[in-house]
Amino acid sequence: SLNNINNKIQNFQFSNINELNYTIQLYSNDNFENINKYLNNLLENKKEIIDHEDIFVFYKKTEIGTQYFITYKNYISKNNASEACDLLTFVKSCLILNLQN
Repeated sequence: SLNNINNKIQNFQFSNINELNYTIQLYSNDNFENINKYLNNLLENKKEIIDHEDIFVFYKKTEIGTQYFITYKNYISKNNASEACDLLTFVKSCLILNLQN
């Protein structure tokens, strides 16, 4: 089972976040299977309103483990992201990430 998870992670195309400024966090988890389930569900159930190219999936390794993230769109400023957040119907509360700091 563990090998299967590692193979899924190795074969997954993570987003390059070097150019990502401000983005809206949709979900995060330390379990890749949960990330994959959430992502598949999101793209299937919201396909009419979400373009898959606006979704970013990436991970951060820390001393306590790996955290996986699913975020929405790339904004040039925190204000732009906050304004967009207020209009999103599929986000209950917004957490805006600044990935350049």
